[in-house]
Amino acid sequence: MSMNNEMLNYLANLENGSGGGGGGGGVTPAQLAAGLATKQNKVTEVTVATGGAVTQALEAGKWYHFTGALTSLTITLTAPASGELAQYHFDFTSGATAPTLTMPDSVVMPEGFSVEASKRYEIDILNNYGAVMAWAIS
Repeated sequence: MSMNNEMLNYLANLENGSGGGGGGGGVTPAQLAAGLATKQNKVTEVTVATGGAVTQALEAGKWYHFTGALTSLTITLTAPASGELAQYHFDFTSGATAPTLTMPDSVVMPEGFSVEASKRYEIDILNNYGAVMAWAIS
C-alpha cells in the first residue's frame, strides 16, 4: 500500500470515528482523495517559442518556458483571480550574449541581480518579490 493510500485510509478512519476519535461522517478514502485533489495548487506549463525581443504577460499559477535565442525579455504580470495566489514563474536560457530582462517596477529582485551570458535561469515571483536560481551552461 502506498504512503498516500495509508494516509487517506488513516484520515478516513479518523473521520469515520475509528482509529482515534471523531464522530462518524461516513467519508471514504476515495471521497477524501477527491476532495484533497480539488484543493491542490495546480500549475499549468506554457512553452513560449521565442527569438529576439519578446514581451510576455504572465498569468498567476502558470510556469512559462521561454525557448529560443532572446535579445531581450520584457515581463508584465496579470492580476491574479480573486482568491488566487499572486505567484508567477518562468525560465529561460541566455546565449553567448546576455539578454536584457525588464520586469515591472513593483517587482523587487535580489540585490545585484543581472542576467549573464551562458546561464539557465528560473525566476519565481511571489507577491512582487522575485527569487532567482541560475546555473552555468556549456
